[in-house]
Amino acid sequence: SDSPKEQFMEMWGIDPTLEAQGGLLASGQEKYKAAREVYMLKRSIGKFGKSLGKTTGWIHRMMVKKAKVNLIQGVEYDKIDDEGLHISAADKKHCLKVDSIIICAGQVSNKSLYENCLEAGINTHIIGGAREAGELDAKAAIREGVELGMRI
Repeated sequence: SDSPKEQFMEMWGIDPTLEAQGGLLASGQEKYKAAREVYMLKRSIGKFGKSLGKTTGWIHRMMVKKAKVNLIQGVEYDKIDDEGLHISAADKKHCLKVDSIIICAGQVSNKSLYENCLEAGINTHIIGGAREAGELDAKAAIREGVELGMRI
């Protein structure tokens, strides 16, 4: 298997031989494909990632774009059932047929949804501020999210 460095260079179309003009391969930009269809939803209206830092925010937005993540804003969460996640957005009802749902619910500990899911026998994880708001910082919460995503 390719090393992380080789995977990164392939994903971003970087020519390690520097033979391609500017060191970028035209075909490299099309090689990256996410393993799953992903939806990123938010209740508020506005650009996704607008509060990210200028020095690294662009890379996060580019990764989301490369992975062809479906971004939906102004969402109301209606219900979760065997059909999927039911939402309302842009004055229309939608059912997203999903097999996993990750809820990022702020920085105040609240385990009630987690406990209800456990009681219902739903495979559930809790991370970040929802688990323990205390001294948790954004880097630690992001690391927990990445590690859980890799396990799922």
